[in-house]
Amino acid sequence: IYGGDEFAMKAGSHELRGMQAYLAFLAHHVTILPNEPLPLNIPLMLLIDYRGYRIIATSALPIGGSTLKYGSADGGRSVHKDVKNLNRTMKAAGQFINLKGHMVGVAVQKKLFAPCDIEGHEGKDGKYYVLDTARVFPPETVSKTFMAVTIHPETYGRHN
Repeated sequence: IYGGDEFAMKAGSHELRGMQAYLAFLAHHVTILPNEPLPLNIPLMLLIDYRGYRIIATSALPIGGSTLKYGSADGGRSVHKDVKNLNRTMKAAGQFINLKGHMVGVAVQKKLFAPCDIEGHEGKDGKYYVLDTARVFPPETVSKTFMAVTIHPETYGRHN
């Protein structure tokens, strides 16, 4: 999928970087609305490098095949934007991270403030979860693969 072990390892780093961006959004939310419940949750995530291998370990979440409500799990063939509260939250998070809304999807297009392959779930516990954040930051043009280098997120969360 990634064109080699080196690029597959980078994908794990990109996943963690995307999660950190959504964590920064949540920290900002807590700062401005301390008495409100979190509008979005992210799984615990850990990158483990051992003897040249990288493993991504994440916590189990109360989600399943029917809980996807935002984004796509099939390469954009079907794009979800099903729940107004989650849509508003993902838009706010995208704007906080400085992601512009854009049309995504193969047959039917919808405007998302995230990459097409992100997954926003309404968990079986009623909470919203975001996963698959490896492509939150757009890639730079490189010759080998799209996962080699991403634009750095130094400016997310800066508002005038």
